[in-house]
Amino acid sequence: PEPLAVDPPPDTETTAVESADGDRPPSDELTHYRHNRHAAADVQVGMSAALRNLRFTFADGLDHPECVAVHPDGSVWAGGEAGQIYRIPPAGGEPEEVARVEGGFVLGIAFSPDATWMAICALKQHSLQRLEVKSGKVELFARQAGPHTIAIPNYPAFRGNGELFVSESGAFKAKAGMLMRFDPEGRGEIWHGGPLQFANGIAFDGDESFLYVIESLGLPGVIRIPVR
Repeated sequence: PEPLAVDPPPDTETTAVESADGDRPPSDELTHYRHNRHAAADVQVGMSAALRNLRFTFADGLDHPECVAVHPDGSVWAGGEAGQIYRIPPAGGEPEEVARVEGGFVLGIAFSPDATWMAICALKQHSLQRLEVKSGKVELFARQAGPHTIAIPNYPAFRGNGELFVSESGAFKAKAGMLMRFDPEGRGEIWHGGPLQFANGIAFDGDESFLYVIESLGLPGVIRIPVR
């Protein structure tokens, strides 16, 4: 979109509200000051309204997408309710269905550090699926994290070393959420047992010192957990 063009507010630097000896300025100066003050406020309000109304549809026609991930080549990927995995060109436009998870309903997705495969949270299969980016092949990655059988795998996030962290929401009306960790071969464990009330989106900070976790139905809010 084109940048917003907004005229700067009138110069008010030389307009005094009160003189050094405490006298109020003449009424015409007060009028000038008030005019400039309100003009500046009007510009700020106008800019805020313009920014709120500024939007750009990058792609549409997707089936209930719950997630988004950007590939290093600039393409944007998303999932669908019927299990679709969409690829959208870097410039936006028509989404292409490049793969499908049997059973449907893709929640979170994330690319591996080398972007050769994608981790997919598959709600209906109660599992994590692995998509090979080049071939489009989808296969089971994990149904278990140690002794835990996955219930609602919600959102994945990779560390630079290839470890995959995934939020397990547990159940909609129970405080049963937790965080799972998997190696690249799909061997998993419970990394943080919570309990959290519907653990949702997760993300690492820049140096992976902390994992930030959305707790949708508890706080609701954001939890920060040190990564050791």
